[in-house]
Amino acid sequence: MNEAVSIIIPVYNAGAYLRETIASVRAQSVRCWELILVDDGSSDNSRDIIEEETARGGDIRLLENSGPHGASYARNLGIAAAKGRYLCYLDADDLWHPEKLERQLSFMKEHRAAFSFTGYEFADEN
Repeated sequence: MNEAVSIIIPVYNAGAYLRETIASVRAQSVRCWELILVDDGSSDNSRDIIEEETARGGDIRLLENSGPHGASYARNLGIAAAKGRYLCYLDADDLWHPEKLERQLSFMKEHRAAFSFTGYEFADEN
């Protein structure tokens, strides 16, 4: 995968948010990514949504554990399966700006950074 980014999303009963979260990944200006969704034993429709999104195409994979074991456990499963040069975490109820990966990767390459983080913008559900 060379310069690709592995995006890891731990999922637990996130059906209400998942489509929009995945759409924000699909909308990235950087196209060389893989999306790894780790279902942590959801009892809602999260798994069905992930399977629908996987069928739509793109480098999207579903990993399942016998969970719930928590987000850290799920992230570690995602790391073990990741193929990209870079790792990113995204929570199942969060969204990314369309240029998030492009800007972050550019910054990391320019500054030869092994690690970086970004700010966030809080949006109330109401």
